[in-house]
Amino acid sequence: MNVTTAVHTDLGRRPCTGFIYNTSTADSGIYYCSVTHSVISYMGNGSTVIITERHPRPIITLYVPDVSVGPSVSLQCVVMGVVPSEVSVSWVIGESEMTGWMEWGWTNTNDSAVEYTRAHISIPSENWMEAQNVECVVEVDSRRVSKSLKQGSSQVCSWLLYLGSVVILAFITVIVTAVSGKCNI
Repeated sequence: MNVTTAVHTDLGRRPCTGFIYNTSTADSGIYYCSVTHSVISYMGNGSTVIITERHPRPIITLYVPDVSVGPSVSLQCVVMGVVPSEVSVSWVIGESEMTGWMEWGWTNTNDSAVEYTRAHISIPSENWMEAQNVECVVEVDSRRVSKSLKQGSSQVCSWLLYLGSVVILAFITVIVTAVSGKCNI
């Protein structure tokens, strides 16, 4: 960062330049430059320096649709915590990466309003049902952050639950058969 403040000296108008390295948001403030010539000191008017985080980690929220509504499914991915003009959003559905349409806005109109980017995409219902992975991918400052929905994971969990129940039932049947066989002797 380079902070420049102009001060007047008897030698003419010369800039006073200061450098601040390895800054954090706590370094924000008013910085003054002073120059001493002979026995006279000159002080600048001060430069207000506001240091912000370059690109904080985006907050991603996915809105899952009601699949039973129609022939297509509309997905929404809302990204907050980053400047909308610096965000790129894409979707990974199954093995394909695609883009939809995006809009930008503010959460409300008061002082606590936050900028957001909302990305939309509409896909056929059968693509939604068949996809093992649906992912919103956000790229900010050459970093990729994503949030995904594992559509197929609920089917895998159902099969594991079913298989586990069958194994437990078979185990109980073997135990009961063994115990009842010993009781008949």
